[in-house]
Amino acid sequence: MNNEVKVEVERQLIHNPTLAIDCVNGTTFKNPQTYGAFKIQINTRRKYVGFYLKLKGVNPKEIAKEIGVSVYNLNKYVNSKTVKFDVAHLINEYLIRNYSTMYAEVLQAKKQAKIDAITPKEVTFDGANKEQVRDLFVNKVSKSTVKSGKFFVLPSDSCAFEIQTNLQVDNNFHYVACEHNKDVFLKLAQTIAKNNLVMSANLGESSDILNVCKPNTFSHAFLDYCGTFPTYENEVRNLLVNNSVKVNGLIGLTFCCREANTKNQTTIDFHKSVIEEMNCDTVPSVLGGTKIKLLSMLGNSYKLVEYVSYNDGSSMVFALLKRIA
Repeated sequence: MNNEVKVEVERQLIHNPTLAIDCVNGTTFKNPQTYGAFKIQINTRRKYVGFYLKLKGVNPKEIAKEIGVSVYNLNKYVNSKTVKFDVAHLINEYLIRNYSTMYAEVLQAKKQAKIDAITPKEVTFDGANKEQVRDLFVNKVSKSTVKSGKFFVLPSDSCAFEIQTNLQVDNNFHYVACEHNKDVFLKLAQTIAKNNLVMSANLGESSDILNVCKPNTFSHAFLDYCGTFPTYENEVRNLLVNNSVKVNGLIGLTFCCREANTKNQTTIDFHKSVIEEMNCDTVPSVLGGTKIKLLSMLGNSYKLVEYVSYNDGSSMVFALLKRIA
């Protein structure tokens, strides 16, 4: 559907609320092509309502109250489910008053996200200076209001980050660590004993803990991954959805951003999902695509504080998230 048709369809929807409601509830049109055009625009409208609520951090209860419908019915509308005539009429009237502004703001936000994705803050330092990323995270932790409790980590066998955090911030953290390699785990145990670290080390995968973690279990988390984002996407999503880190807590994430083999199915699925997320034609880079996917996970409870690329023998990125609600 070209832009001229979209404009005309939207004009007719605005001037004919009943037509819009027929589209919402799937009323059959005599002209299938006409119905198809209106249905597409209605679904676009619904999609942008959902985007707008997330973008503005608006509580659905507030919008539902303003419109005069229940949150249940508002969610049904946004998710393209059939709603009663009177409910659809109220929502449509609200959209007539606000849709143009909402549409413009969402488009601008998506445009800015694309710009941000391909122009991240660039930091050029080699693998020997990875401590600059640690310095950045430790500095943020030192300024956080959360300075005690459980701290989830994927430590090196030297525990460089944890020792530095104790020295610069406080030693009130109880570190919870995971390591799947038995040899590295044994070295880690020696480091813990040598430095008197308060750390519970677990031999196994981090997902064993994070995928079943209860809300507000950890004060902060540092997931120093070595692989690319798709490998850990579900684990990161579970961490966020479960609200495993407390409000005002920080989550540090590192990912490899090498341009992987495009014939690899994981890479193909990753690129496809980014294209669908941003409604764009191409993914600018693994670095940019990783940022887009992270942003899509944040919802109203988290914000992206830092997104810094660096080199650790391979192209890497450090993302710092903060739970805000």
